[in-house]
Amino acid sequence: MNNSNPVQIYSAANLQEATLVVQLLSRNGIDAKVVSDSLVTVTGEVPAQLVGVPVWVAAEDEQKARDVIAAFRAERTAGDETPQLFCYHCGTGLAEQVETCPSCGATLDWEEE
Repeated sequence: MNNSNPVQIYSAANLQEATLVVQLLSRNGIDAKVVSDSLVTVTGEVPAQLVGVPVWVAAEDEQKARDVIAAFRAERTAGDETPQLFCYHCGTGLAEQVETCPSCGATLDWEEE
């Protein structure tokens, strides 16, 4: 990964989920990293939902990585009656449609085009 311009592509609930996302991206030719493996040990009693485990890719791989993650989620939820909501900026799962992502703070637009 080009470390001079990394982009956070996903905020996992825990280290295991972050590792799975890194492996998914790697299988699709995208070099991804969990930059702070030690984050899990320093958070202590703070819930992972508030902290998250960031997955990073090079800026030039950002769109491809977002597409890979979106395709994976679509496959996973293909048989579900209700699709799983997530922030399309950082990948954090959401319980409901909100205007602002609680993880990355990005504004979310839920209108279908």
